[in-house]
Amino acid sequence: MTRNFLSVCLRLQVNPQNSGNFCGIPPERAFADFIFAHVVLHLVVMNFIG
Repeated sequence: MTRNFLSVCLRLQVNPQNSGNFCGIPPERAFADFIFAHVVLHLVVMNFIG
């Protein structure tokens, strides 16, 4: 469920129709934030599982 939320956030930031809402955030930065959040999420899950 969290992965879907991250994907939706990425799609919102990269969509050209929403460029007015995300001023100053290039698509490359949005993708980098998406990858960083995924890595942190997986590290937390793996640490929780053991």
